[in-house]
Amino acid sequence: MIELEALTRSINGLTELLRVARSDLANPILTPFQRREAYHQIDRYSVDLRRHLLVMEAERRRVRRQSSFGARVDAQVTLTG
Repeated sequence: MIELEALTRSINGLTELLRVARSDLANPILTPFQRREAYHQIDRYSVDLRRHLLVMEAERRRVRRQSSFGARVDAQVTLTG
């Protein structure tokens, strides 16, 4: 089982890093190299964030399936019991 709290913290942290990296791009004194590096950082953070969000979605689906399976088993037990 994945620690959802840690995953949520990572998602929040990556979102904040993206916000800061994007605001850095607004700085008019950035050199072309610094601007390019900021774009690379944004790309890396975006890939990581997307991966974390997919893991979170998969974990939520898994939990939802387990809970709906448990509800069906309970309903069957009630009907047959």
